[in-house]
Amino acid sequence: IRIACEKRATEWGNSIYEVQMRGFAEGEPPDGNLIGYFPPSRTELQRREREAARLLIKQAADCPRSAKALSDAEFLDLLQRRAFAYFWYETNPTNGLTRDRGANFDTSEDYDIASLAAVGFALSAYPIGVERGWISRRAARERTATTLRTLARGDIRTVHGFFPHFVDFHAGKMIRGTEISTIDTALLLAGILVAAEYFKDPEITQLA
Repeated sequence: IRIACEKRATEWGNSIYEVQMRGFAEGEPPDGNLIGYFPPSRTELQRREREAARLLIKQAADCPRSAKALSDAEFLDLLQRRAFAYFWYETNPTNGLTRDRGANFDTSEDYDIASLAAVGFALSAYPIGVERGWISRRAARERTATTLRTLARGDIRTVHGFFPHFVDFHAGKMIRGTEISTIDTALLLAGILVAAEYFKDPEITQLA
């Protein structure tokens, strides 16, 4: 099942729902087909997200502009652009730290936990954004350098070179109770290697 709505909000978390439907027989609206796929709401945030999803799906069904089916290439392009958008818009531009997760139907502004693995994925995503024409090389280079400067300054506590799983999104301090993570460190280092190889920039190479 593929869904496509118009962009309904300026928050990045909502923009992913500019999708449309494909595969419904006899024009049956998706409102009656997809609601059953939502898990039970256990929190107030989940309840709000579920209700917002119901409304978005109904709006998509009622909107003639959402009736055109996406080709496989269009669908994959949309998916890739939105995956990249997560890492671009959910990364703190002042320090390069990337949120561990984002809210689908609500703002992510009050979520203050960054993941070092997510930072590694973000560093790998920036060259893709450049090559696909979604951001400029200059913007990607600046974001990458900002990230590496944060890591190089030593604000984030490490143990024998290994980084923690979670840090504060704004301050970079280790979240209380989190662990020093070998897998997060490995994913972070993979992103650093991608950045150094792609940009071949003296500062980025030195920081990496």
